Amino acid sequence: MKRKDFLKITSGFALSLVSRGWAGEGSSLLLDGPGSSSGAPKKGFLGESRRLGDLEVSPIGLGCLPMVGYYGGKYDKQEMIALIRRAFDKGVTFFDTAEVYGPYTSEEWVGEALAPVRDQVRIGTKFGFGVEEGRPSSLNSRPDHIRRAVEGSLRRLRTDHI
Repeated sequence: MKRKDFLKITSGFALSLVSRGWAGEGSSLLLDGPGSSSGAPKKGFLGESRRLGDLEVSPIGLGCLPMVGYYGGKYDKQEMIALIRRAFDKGVTFFDTAEVYGPYTSEEWVGEALAPVRDQVRIGTKFGFGVEEGRPSSLNSRPDHIRRAVEGSLRRLRTDHI
């Protein structure tokens, strides 16, 4: 099986799993997570948090590329925002996105979904493509582009830090 075919199948399965039950209302798979009021360490179904340098994150993160239909399909914005929020409620504290996902769509959805809990999560985003006029073009890591890309990502993610 080709890698791309495998990713298509597994990304659809993962989205289905998360959206249809794993992170659904009333699920008890996570004993205690960041959305809980007990303040206990983030431990349960996802396991104990991990350290990435000075950052503490859940052992499982949510990659948001498939949400914009990269591997096929078309997903509803409100459903994907709800999925991101359910993932947080279940203990996910690391979310991966990029300006090129969509382009821009993934960052916008992640920003909207996580705005109420921004200080409780970590967001990783990427740049380096010349995303001009809404579609990826050549690689571009020039300082002026980096500045524009970071400013745009911060705006779309509704935050002042990434």
